Amino acid sequence: AFRGKGHRSAVEIALWQHSLAVGVAAREIMLQLRLRGLEEGLLCGLLHDFGKLLLMRYNPQGYKTLLLETEEKDQLAAEKAMFGYTHSRVGALAAKRWNLPESLTHAIYPHHDPSQADAFGSRLLRKIHRSFCGRWRSALLGL
Repeated sequence: AFRGKGHRSAVEIALWQHSLAVGVAAREIMLQLRLRGLEEGLLCGLLHDFGKLLLMRYNPQGYKTLLLETEEKDQLAAEKAMFGYTHSRVGALAAKRWNLPESLTHAIYPHHDPSQADAFGSRLLRKIHRSFCGRWRSALLGL
C-alpha cells in the first residue's frame, strides 16, 4: 500500500476496483432514489474499506495473505485476531483522527453490519442499505 506509481499488487488493485464500484453504486442508488448528498455517497463508498489499506501498510505480507487465504465471511475475525482491530474500526478511527466529516466515520465503521447504522447516526448508510435490501438488490443481482 502507498508505494510508488506502477507498483501495485493484485490485492491493492482489486481493493481499489471494489471501492470504486461501491462508491459508484452508492451514488447511483442515491440518484435513483432522488436523495441528496450524491458526492457524500460516492465518498463513503470509496472510503469504506480504507482501513484495509492501513492494515496492509502496517503488515503488508501478512494482511495480503489474510485477504487471499481467508473466506470473506471470516475476514473480520481474522483481522481482529491478527491486529486486535477490524479494518472497519481502523478506518473509522483514522477518519475521526484526520477530522473527516462525522458522516463518513459513521458510514465506515458499521459497513459490515448496516443494521447498526442507527446506533451510529448514519442516515446515509441506513438509506442505502434499506434501498439495496429492497428493490435494488433484486435488480442488481438480476433476480
